[in-house]
Amino acid sequence: MAVGEASSGFLSFHQVAPEKELLMRNSEIKKCERYTIIDLAIEYPNLTGDEKYGVISDLSSEELKSEFGKDLAEYEPYLILSTGFQEARQNYIRNERNTERRFTRFMDAFPYEEEVIEKYHPELINEDIIEKIIYKLELEETLCFITETEKKRLIKYYCFKYTYQEIADDEGITAQAIQQSIKKTIKRINKYTNSL
Repeated sequence: MAVGEASSGFLSFHQVAPEKELLMRNSEIKKCERYTIIDLAIEYPNLTGDEKYGVISDLSSEELKSEFGKDLAEYEPYLILSTGFQEARQNYIRNERNTERRFTRFMDAFPYEEEVIEKYHPELINEDIIEKIIYKLELEETLCFITETEKKRLIKYYCFKYTYQEIADDEGITAQAIQQSIKKTIKRINKYTNSL
């Protein structure tokens, strides 16, 4: 059998079990200076075929049989894999370990699914917040028909607690004009909201 071939077809890293790094390290049955034996069933759980083990080595099939025939006899039939496969396998293990580290460092303990958050973090589900959001959306919809000047005056008066005189000083007009403008705007808003 040629290096990297299997009677069951092409092997892919995408077939590796979810517990990647741990399983891949546990799949190493025997590690010598010239070869490593891995359990293919652990690394490739959906693998079909007669080969249950893989021998990773830079030696050819004939060289392996002549030098280590007795040691490898109990693992036959096996798949011969190149040292390039070993490098790719080690890179894969390292990348999976780094991905797992990044995941644990930057991801939340629970996914952003509504049911999960409600179950494990009820403090985050606050009806007051929802009501405030709805109120804000309704307010934005209501304020869409008044001018920017009227919005600024309402914000200064109701949010920042400016007096009519302070607003008038900022705009360079009389306090009475500001008062009338705010009252007129409030009447328009009430008329609009009552018609909804």
